[in-house]
Amino acid sequence: MALIPAAIGRSVDAIWNRDTRSLLTWTAVVFGLGVAQAVTSTLRHRMAVFNWLSAAYRTVQVTVRQATRLGATLPRRVSTGEVVSVGNSDIAHIGNAMDILLRGTGAVVAIVTVTVILISTSPALGLTVLVGVPIMAVAVGPLLRPLHR
Repeated sequence: MALIPAAIGRSVDAIWNRDTRSLLTWTAVVFGLGVAQAVTSTLRHRMAVFNWLSAAYRTVQVTVRQATRLGATLPRRVSTGEVVSVGNSDIAHIGNAMDILLRGTGAVVAIVTVTVILISTSPALGLTVLVGVPIMAVAVGPLLRPLHR
């Protein structure tokens, strides 16, 4: 996704320079990136769902295995509500943590890619974004806290 705007920029440059061969090349690159994005987006979603379900149900397996191992001593150690809580809440949180971790990793890769493209295209703009975006994120953080509550 981070490469498509750069390829479109090259296509616009080819139009500006009236370079038909370069325009066709960059148009094909944009098309190829679009197809790759469609395929990888579908695969990413499938893997995200797989990872979420895998993490969640492995947690169920571990919980059931431990409950079976404890047997009749389980009600003396924890209340029934705590076991149900693990079944309903904790499992979903573990699945969500796996999903968020992988999406965050992808976001970091995209940010690094865009930063490299920006710095190679315009060092002043790239450095401005590289310094300005974290400052803006830190400044906006306190404004979002009331929304989370």
